[in-house]
Amino acid sequence: MSRQGRTTAYGIPPRTSEVIVERTHRMLTFGSTAPKWDGRWTVVAFSVPEQDRTLRNNLRSRLRVLRFAALYDGVWVSPHDLGEEALELLGELGITTATVLRSTEVPGGPVSPVAAFDLEPLAREYREFADRYEPMLQSLDDGLIGPKQALRMRTELRVDWRHFPETDPDLPAELLPAGWDRARAHRVFVQIYDRLGPLAEIRFRQILGSVAPELAEHASHHDSATVAELFATLRDRHAHGDTPFEQAAAARRIAEAERG
Repeated sequence: MSRQGRTTAYGIPPRTSEVIVERTHRMLTFGSTAPKWDGRWTVVAFSVPEQDRTLRNNLRSRLRVLRFAALYDGVWVSPHDLGEEALELLGELGITTATVLRSTEVPGGPVSPVAAFDLEPLAREYREFADRYEPMLQSLDDGLIGPKQALRMRTELRVDWRHFPETDPDLPAELLPAGWDRARAHRVFVQIYDRLGPLAEIRFRQILGSVAPELAEHASHHDSATVAELFATLRDRHAHGDTPFEQAAAARRIAEAERG
């Protein structure tokens, strides 16, 4: 914030701006590929007494945010290398009756760790997302979408897609079910997001011009290519959870995990 006479101006701090670039890049690239896997699971096994129910529920919520899933009540698993994050969480909550392992599954067992992840609802959401938005590509080809509609649609598209990077456990390809529609949904999302950009910019300039004409000419949009270029300039300046923006986002995700 800065003040000159009676005029007060607000801006985004450079560090927060970098965090926004990183989060936008993740949103645009999430789902394009599945992560590589070394065949090992991160396992968090814990025992929290019944009288500490609040602590136990807090631990479960925080493990969900880290993309763990419950294989059994006190055994949570993830195919990602999250040992350090799990230990940090246990230390933060003051839990000492827990063990963190990096282990492999013995083939032929009655229950595989992947059973902890309920992928059917998520698969349905990806399919419904693609089915809903894919026809918009034809509407764009036919010139049926104007600037006003484009700004609204691009905003709705982004809000609908943003749900997936926060809820998808991002399992390795080896663990995904047949007919997994994430790649299709991602392709539809990026194509429409990019193609709506120029039209949405026109409408945004119109709105801004009605209240601040001197600013309208500076308005522009980003697409997947320009965001990738901005992300490349970050180099090693990646998010560390230390900005108010990140802390607010983390608090929101924890609250959503607790409600879930």
